[in-house]
Amino acid sequence: MLRFAIAGLRHVHINALIAEIKAHEHCEIVAISEEDAASREAADDSLDINYQSNSEMIQNADFDVLAIGDCFGKRGAIAIEGLKNGKHILSDKPLCTCLDELEQIKSLAAERSLSLGLMLDLRDAAPFLSLRDLLKSGELGEIKTMHINGMHPLMYGTRPSWFFEKGLHGGTFNDIAIHLVDYVPWLIGEDWSEVLSAHSWHSAPKDAPWFMDSAQAIAKLDKTTVMMDVSYWLPESSLYATPCYWQTTVFGSKGMASIAYNQDHLLVIGPENANPEKRDLLPGNPGQYFRDFLGELDGKTNLDGIHTESVLKVSRQSLLLQKISDAEVKSGIMV
Repeated sequence: MLRFAIAGLRHVHINALIAEIKAHEHCEIVAISEEDAASREAADDSLDINYQSNSEMIQNADFDVLAIGDCFGKRGAIAIEGLKNGKHILSDKPLCTCLDELEQIKSLAAERSLSLGLMLDLRDAAPFLSLRDLLKSGELGEIKTMHINGMHPLMYGTRPSWFFEKGLHGGTFNDIAIHLVDYVPWLIGEDWSEVLSAHSWHSAPKDAPWFMDSAQAIAKLDKTTVMMDVSYWLPESSLYATPCYWQTTVFGSKGMASIAYNQDHLLVIGPENANPEKRDLLPGNPGQYFRDFLGELDGKTNLDGIHTESVLKVSRQSLLLQKISDAEVKSGIMV
């Protein structure tokens, strides 16, 4: 039986991982820590929170895998302590918020032969699997450019308050764009090479002027250029139900295609159809990131999936994108 300990319940994403662990016949949760009193009080009654200190749990509980759902700005230190104590790491994204932490995580994982997993689940969704299948077929010809709308609602007042505290968020690119940094190379078979332009700025909320809610960039892969907007501008009236949530449009030499997370079809304009054609989606594959992690622990690494090397790579690329947007020079290398 693989034993998991959960460090922090501060982001709702961790609930999806908890569900995956509970549903697996060979996995169990043996310890949960939450340092914030209000979060402990608000936690689901089915969760047995038996530690009020992440460090105390890491030092004293008997487990194999440390799953991390605490505030973004705390995750790097939690992962480092877990690795130093011989624990594999499976985290909500992002894994950490600075490059120095990532280098420590990389070194410790290599030195101690420990695995890293990350909850990068967009590539498990039916629309993205369907778009990848289309692109691999070559029907659209050579891919020229992609436009990605990864906007989120700000939800100030209902989103966890730590998002808007100094030092705990770590940047909108590292928070949101990490998904597209992961799935775009997987979609088209190219790797990131350069950030042509990246800019993040503050427009809301007024009482947290350090929170950069707006983030837009243009980045280049080997051949393809991607325009992205991952700002917190999605209307709160619809939250995540909008049909343009994670809208990804691909333009090729022979046509174009578009999908979105909530879309129940793939839109295609090819060389012979002047009007958009609606195509059925392939089945989704929810929880594949979790199965990838378990497979690596079992010595069966899925090189097309999420594994230690890809976690380190996508985390570094996202942090570099964030660093470039925060710097005076708004372009730079993304490798």
